Amino acid sequence: MKAKTFEEAVTALLVGLSDTERVELATLVLNSRIEPSRRWMCEVIEMFDLRGSAQMLIADIDQRYPDESALKLIESDGDEPFFEARMILREVQRRLREQDA
Repeated sequence: MKAKTFEEAVTALLVGLSDTERVELATLVLNSRIEPSRRWMCEVIEMFDLRGSAQMLIADIDQRYPDESALKLIESDGDEPFFEARMILREVQRRLREQDA
């Protein structure tokens, strides 16, 4: 799935969630070292090709979260783009929680 912006990625992920996935994601602890969080992050990495052609999306995330982006090398797990996946998932979680409130 091609998403050039953070907003496009968040919207695409939200629209594609089943009711069960919405409940699971809304309560998920976002940490790449914890299952099933890692599974969700890996799905987002694959879905938006964060290892490959998603440079515009990654740049948009870095621009939106400059302070957190500066720390991504410290928190990184190898070359995997878990930071970017976590930012997308975090925003989806925020929106899901707002919908439930």
